Amino acid sequence: MSSRWKSALGRGFAGSVVGVLLWSAIAPMPSYANFFGRPRYREDDNPSVFEQCAQELKASGIDNTQAMSACADALVPEDLSTCVFRITETTGISPQTSLSACFRVRRPVDLAHCVVSIRQEVLTTPQGRQNPGNEQSLNKQGIEKSPAPDLFAQTPTLQTLGELELATLDRCRRSLLPKRYGACVVGLSREIPFVPQRLLDSCIDAETYPLGN
Repeated sequence: MSSRWKSALGRGFAGSVVGVLLWSAIAPMPSYANFFGRPRYREDDNPSVFEQCAQELKASGIDNTQAMSACADALVPEDLSTCVFRITETTGISPQTSLSACFRVRRPVDLAHCVVSIRQEVLTTPQGRQNPGNEQSLNKQGIEKSPAPDLFAQTPTLQTLGELELATLDRCRRSLLPKRYGACVVGLSREIPFVPQRLLDSCIDAETYPLGN
């Protein structure tokens, strides 16, 4: 190839690169894109997802104005409303508190799963469960020892239950992996006779300080 052709080819390539860069700089980005150019919202032109969002939020006790604003700004509208509906349907947490928590997480459905599973399997489970620490045993003299105190012996009052539900919502929201956090609390409660608040704190502390430092 002659030097003339090489020079012309080089100028043409350089011009193309410059042209692409200039076009990228002046081309308008979509209003829904974030700083890195990735869509903030999922590309979905199906009206039913917004309809479902509004229906479930209203059924949860959210007024029309709040429902309209929340659904319009949600990353995944149906996930947001599902989160709020499941929490308010299962717990005594207010719709507004549920909406605030569900709106602030990346995995709202996982958040709801975390809250509901802990509520059903830890906070309100029949408290006479059998734990290894509660079983009768014999000491070295063959005398029957008293069972270890059952820290789940008392069913939470409505006030205590409400406080535990709010603590559960807070911990599930703070967790990076809400479903795993819920599994941690539920699984430990089946074997270790600690009060629910202790379990809630232990599992969230383990995420913050995995080595116990």
